[in-house]
Amino acid sequence: MQKEKQHINPRLFLLTLSMFVLGTDSIVIVGVLPQIAHTMKVTEAAAGQSITFFAFAYGLGAPFLAALASRWSSNRVLIAALAAFSLANVGSAIAPTYPVLLVTRILAGCFAALCSPLTFTIASSPVSAEKRGKALSLVTIGGTVAIIAGGPLGTWVGQHWGWRLSLGGVA
Repeated sequence: MQKEKQHINPRLFLLTLSMFVLGTDSIVIVGVLPQIAHTMKVTEAAAGQSITFFAFAYGLGAPFLAALASRWSSNRVLIAALAAFSLANVGSAIAPTYPVLLVTRILAGCFAALCSPLTFTIASSPVSAEKRGKALSLVTIGGTVAIIAGGPLGTWVGQHWGWRLSLGGVA
């Protein structure tokens, strides 16, 4: 008896890519802090506050934004949040001043906070209970690969062609 072929929903690959981008954004900035500090004419410690602001917005924003968005379609909210996340990263990449950079990092953190839980919700919804773990683990791989490859690649890009290209690449 032949084993039935198991097909993975192509949407899971897009959701995995989303988690890769979100993870890369949160980590790539660490590797380009010296360049950001130099460009923005602030100390590296001050440039590091962009990470703190992103993380603070992400951590506090997740429950509030999830509650706010719960009455709308998860798919539509995710698409809108990913688009807004991309725009926030474009804003970070072209930020003319340090305060503008901080605002765009806060916005990126808020939209990432909205995207992450929705990505897992959407990944687990169309699959049977037996396949839910596999679907969730596949999406989680996106974040793991971001740490292993996305951050270092983005840092390398930033060190060779500038931090703005790194953040623009995330967008």
